[in-house]
Amino acid sequence: MEPIPLNENWRQLLFLYRAYKLVQNLRIAFESTERNFKRDWQKYIDDIGRDPLALVWNLKQELKPKTIVGPAGKEANIWSENYWASLMMEALQNNRTYLEYLQYIYGFQSSPIQAAGLLGMIGDQTKFKGLRSLWHYCGLHNNEKTGRAPKLSDYKKGMKRDYNSSLRTLLCGNIGKTLIRKNSIYRSNYEEYRILENERHDWKTCESCQEVWKKTKKKNHKLHPFMRAKRKVVKKFVKDLWNYWQENSHKAQANNVSQKVNGFPAPNCLC
Repeated sequence: MEPIPLNENWRQLLFLYRAYKLVQNLRIAFESTERNFKRDWQKYIDDIGRDPLALVWNLKQELKPKTIVGPAGKEANIWSENYWASLMMEALQNNRTYLEYLQYIYGFQSSPIQAAGLLGMIGDQTKFKGLRSLWHYCGLHNNEKTGRAPKLSDYKKGMKRDYNSSLRTLLCGNIGKTLIRKNSIYRSNYEEYRILENERHDWKTCESCQEVWKKTKKKNHKLHPFMRAKRKVVKKFVKDLWNYWQENSHKAQANNVSQKVNGFPAPNCLC
């Protein structure tokens, strides 16, 4: 019998997360363009005869649409990040994995963006054969040739990566920073891993640390243990999420079987 999926609306979450990131990237691009104009073009305003910042402002007005009627009949602006964040929170209320597991982990209840991105990019958990295949998809595996975590230098131009790079960036970035905070349940694991990595790491034999030492004469001995310990915490988090999916999918499967006997409700069924 196949396991029952517990991440039902992952396609909706993935669409909302991508839309949110698109709007966020546009905002960052406009802000950086304005800063560049103020920094580099301020001395040329008199020669040009008009303010170059007006070009950016006019482009904003062209791209900014009128307010639309959103959910519950309320007016909404699709270029607002808060609008897409509110839609993600509403969609997460229909996701069983979030309601039963993720919202009780520190950092996910207050930020629907990380939860929507994680569940949306992982997708249906039944497509993975086991925990190792899930780790591989998340980019948390070890390279078979080098025996370490995959790097960009391992893949030549035009070579397709065998993992989801966006998902790996999210896990090892914002989610990883959230998991190792003091209020997180994974903080004790991080401190344990950090001690082990500090003892194991030798900056004198590390190639990356030696390159930094040759260029800047600085010992880059704290960054590598931190990144390795955080990566181990992220792997443990993904493992716990996988264990939740395995246990609860089989429970739901057993409940569905017990509720039907030859097409009729079972005697002990309360439905």
